[in-house]
Amino acid sequence: MKRSSIVVAVLFLTLRAASARDDLTTLKGFEHAFRHAHATANTDYFDPLVYWYATSPEMKLNMYEALAKGFHRIIAHIEVVPFAPSPERFAAPYHPNVQPTHVFLVWYADDVGQPPFSVRYFITKKNGKLQFVVPENPTLRMYNLL
Repeated sequence: MKRSSIVVAVLFLTLRAASARDDLTTLKGFEHAFRHAHATANTDYFDPLVYWYATSPEMKLNMYEALAKGFHRIIAHIEVVPFAPSPERFAAPYHPNVQPTHVFLVWYADDVGQPPFSVRYFITKKNGKLQFVVPENPTLRMYNLL
């Protein structure tokens, strides 16, 4: 095999792997995209991960606040579980156009002088891709100190 053929094959496989990691149609791709957006510490990178349709300014502010809460903190662990509403664990966030399918739990590591905490986001599948559900209630705090 010629050297140029090997280079083309390696480039193709690299591009294919990169696009699979950012594939918002799979939970693994969604998690990768979240980690990438988190590493930028810029809420603009989260926009494709959020279902913004029919959200009020208050809903957007609440979501951006939850996303920004973890900036400059290390992600210790992410767990994705199927959504099953229960008052003691996950109350369903009300959004007029979507129903959650999964819960995306992010645990942030302890920082010097800062307590560890977790953030829970709800995920839905709209138009074939996974996205965060923005809760309608602006007083709902999605983050909890551990």
